[in-house]
Amino acid sequence: VHNENTQLTQLYQLDYQLRTNAGWGKAEYAEITQNKSSILLKKLTYTGCPIGNESWWLKLDELKVDDAAHTATAPNALLEFKDVPVFYFPWLQFSTAKRASGLLMPTVVAYQNEDTPTNSLKSVLKTPYYFDIVPNIDDTITLILMADRGQVLDNEFRYWLPKQKGNVQLSYLNDQVNHEDRYRVWWKATQALDNGWNLAWDWHDVSDAN
Repeated sequence: VHNENTQLTQLYQLDYQLRTNAGWGKAEYAEITQNKSSILLKKLTYTGCPIGNESWWLKLDELKVDDAAHTATAPNALLEFKDVPVFYFPWLQFSTAKRASGLLMPTVVAYQNEDTPTNSLKSVLKTPYYFDIVPNIDDTITLILMADRGQVLDNEFRYWLPKQKGNVQLSYLNDQVNHEDRYRVWWKATQALDNGWNLAWDWHDVSDAN
């Protein structure tokens, strides 16, 4: 339905996909401005998974997409993984651009500690923050909360230069089980040389064998 007076287009029971990324979903209602600079969707679902292989969904009361600002904003968002509610967001904003600084989707996993009984499972919560520094350099800092071992600070730095690209990962843990500082450093890179030659290296250093 298009209203000439308000210059608004209204759609009902629709499937949608964001143009600048792989996000898609369904909505009961959508309201689009004449120049398509903003879209308001109500009672909708959203996912970044491939169609037919949806492992997680965001369920939203409404979502406002601002094309000029490359942002999407939603109050009252519920995250479901495999149809199980795992997190509630009273307010949520994310980017519709290909790259933008901000929080990435958190991850919850389980692990078994070799120092505890075999039937004892522990949880891990990973919360990453992405920094879009320049088009060829970015950095991701992740705080990892391990149920018994403590907090891990993990950093991944990536760069793409005209003749070199690489990835540097740094991890630090003050282990509450072993009561010691533990770390990991991992640098992987490739270098283009003259006459079609290429150099690659993979350097890995850890504080202990475990």
